[in-house]
Amino acid sequence: MTGYCAVVGEDADNGKKDYLEHISIDPNIRFGKPCIRNTRISIGDILGWLAAGMSIPEMLEDFPELNESHIRAALAFAANREESIRMVTQRLLQRSVCSSC
Repeated sequence: MTGYCAVVGEDADNGKKDYLEHISIDPNIRFGKPCIRNTRISIGDILGWLAAGMSIPEMLEDFPELNESHIRAALAFAANREESIRMVTQRLLQRSVCSSC
């Protein structure tokens, strides 16, 4: 997982938990998209199913290789990525404002 660090997410049952234990990024699987470890199910697949209205029980029934921890890990990964993008965007905006002064 070159370029990715283990980020700690909040888990209601266990306090702080490393959600990346459930996620792998391999350039040979799904073109390097982040996936649930030992599956070909991408984080984007899970987010898309949720966005389309699929319930967690429906996902677990349709994809028995998933469990609820995998779905929470996908959501935590997406939230962390969103926060990272927000921080980078803020830094870029600050630089552009400062360079025009």
